[in-house]
Amino acid sequence: MKLKAVYETEAFVSEGGYYVIKQTDQFHGEPSVILLSPAQLKELIADMMAHYANSDWWGAENED
Repeated sequence: MKLKAVYETEAFVSEGGYYVIKQTDQFHGEPSVILLSPAQLKELIADMMAHYANSDWWGAENED
């Protein structure tokens, strides 16, 4: 049996005004941290919404 990996993910706005996505790794080492400016966040949201609208590529295994 193979179980899917699940990584704890945090998202918040930093004091500096960046949208932060922080995710632990499978070995519990240093987390991955992504800092997005407001403009980058806007572009990411648009891209994610476009992919979400065309979600047939996800496949049935990813449905909740």
